[in-house]
Amino acid sequence: KQIIITADKSPGELKQLDYRITSRLSGGLVVDILPTNYKLRIKIIKKKLDTKKAYFDSEIIKFLAKKITTSVRELEGCINKLIAYSDLMKSKLEISNVKDILSDLFRENSRKLSIDDIQSQVSKHFNINFADLCSKSRSRSVSRPRQIAMYLSKELTELSYPEIGKYFG
Repeated sequence: KQIIITADKSPGELKQLDYRITSRLSGGLVVDILPTNYKLRIKIIKKKLDTKKAYFDSEIIKFLAKKITTSVRELEGCINKLIAYSDLMKSKLEISNVKDILSDLFRENSRKLSIDDIQSQVSKHFNINFADLCSKSRSRSVSRPRQIAMYLSKELTELSYPEIGKYFG
């Protein structure tokens, strides 16, 4: 017989289990499921729409793929909500409708991060002074957290590289 076991760690990291069980689990197919990227989310949306025999404009599909990045379940929930709305109201979905319909979801995620917030969290995480993060020090203990903070600043804000660079001296 076959069984499927899921965990948030690989079998070798499950220290609480008996060695024989972790050995047996390691001998099976171990797959790491990574977060989805933009292209994969578009494919998922199209596949879900095919199975539900529904249609969304490409603009709506791109919007959903860009905005909903946390989980496939959340993405499917939004698709279901939009299909239900369209069926109940007997109307074609437009991008403005979609934004209104899903506004409660986007309101939760709409808190804008500032570079100061990012710098503060990174300095706390790496246990370095905020001033050191913005200094010209090239020591590894400071430069690596600075690089991470700059990367997060680019990913989580809409600022350009030169603007981000000004925050880091």
